[in-house]
Amino acid sequence: MLKEKGFNDKRIDKMITKYEESGILEDEAKDAIEDLKEIRDQKKEQLLREQEKLYNQQIERQQQFYTNVVSEIKGLKNIRGINIPEKDKKVLMDYILKPDADGRTKYQKDYAKGGVKNLIESAYFTMNADKLLEAAKREGNNSAIEKFKKSLRSSSVNGKSKSVHTSDDNDSIWFSAAHKLRMS
Repeated sequence: MLKEKGFNDKRIDKMITKYEESGILEDEAKDAIEDLKEIRDQKKEQLLREQEKLYNQQIERQQQFYTNVVSEIKGLKNIRGINIPEKDKKVLMDYILKPDADGRTKYQKDYAKGGVKNLIESAYFTMNADKLLEAAKREGNNSAIEKFKKSLRSSSVNGKSKSVHTSDDNDSIWFSAAHKLRMS
């Protein structure tokens, strides 16, 4: 009890000696036990109040996160240029936010399956998103150009009828473009 009041060991020893000499050590010990019970109860109540405050703050942060995610998804038109249909928004919200019976969302489960690899991939894609999208666009354009060139090479023009004979890909846009170029 005396330590709780901030007394140092030397002073406590001196007080105990005085209490023993005056014959009141037992009475002081009983009073100290009662004081310690009160101090313990006060600390217990304070700890409970602090835990409740922290719990309420955590619930508030979770609710704010949920609200922010829902609001952000509802306002999405696209993600980095990729259009997001309205029907996908609800699916995306559920994927991120709706817990299953075990308390985890589908996203949390899928993310956990990949372990550290998902962390690294997610960080890499986040860090380089614009560069990666540009590279994918370039790759797509290069692939389209190559397909167009191949279509031109595999086409032949019959001089008299000006008809174009191509490979099996008669329905492709490249066929139409190649045909128009050859006809002009």
